[in-house]
Amino acid sequence: MMTADLDRAHPALGTIVDLERLLVRERDAARVLDTNALVAISEQKQAMAAELRSLLAQAPCSPAVRAAVARLGALAEANAALLSDAVAMMSESLGLREDSGTYDARARRQASTRARTGQAA
Repeated sequence: MMTADLDRAHPALGTIVDLERLLVRERDAARVLDTNALVAISEQKQAMAAELRSLLAQAPCSPAVRAAVARLGALAEANAALLSDAVAMMSESLGLREDSGTYDARARRQASTRARTGQAA
């Protein structure tokens, strides 16, 4: 993120920078499927998102602040896609996904995941 471009007087600046760093950590954890880190990051991300919403409401947002928030949204969306793909690959490798014969809004083939249940011997 280009913090030099941000409105340094806006109260959300620190949270925007911190949330971007957290999203980068989330991406790195997703790449190696570090589930413990992902759980901890998810909790931190929810708290920071609530804080950011509150701070953004405190002062008018300059175009630079709005652009920074849009970049956060893009990072979060990319992380969600990465995590979704990782879950899909793991489910498929475990035989838990079945082709539904449909496509999503991005023209990706959809599959459903079914729970695998077992009985104790």
